[in-house]
Amino acid sequence: MHNAQEQWLLCPVCNHKTRIKLWQDTVIERLPLYCPKCRSFGFDP
Repeated sequence: MHNAQEQWLLCPVCNHKTRIKLWQDTVIERLPLYCPKCRSFGFDP
């Protein structure tokens, strides 16, 4: 079921979807982020 309150976390380098889904109440603090599309790795601020 699709919910308008959820969305995918986008890669800051290539702007493609990562494998992390965010909800409206999600709080991110120093998340190690890996993008399978461009293979970049870093921390999402």
